[in-house]
Amino acid sequence: MRTLGIDLASQAASTVACAIDWTHGAASVSFLEAGVDDGRALALIWRQTPSASTPPSAGPSPSWS
Repeated sequence: MRTLGIDLASQAASTVACAIDWTHGAASVSFLEAGVDDGRALALIWRQTPSASTPPSAGPSPSWS
């Protein structure tokens, strides 16, 4: 089984993708790639089945006045 993680950033230069392969309870990083643009991120996601996403939880807080 493979787990794909993509740390989304506002700019491609700061976006990173990592794939982890799981075999017999052990995990190994199969690839780690920095500078992932939208097209590359989509290509990586479409190669994974099934897939799920978790939106980033950190970000600007709304300003209430």
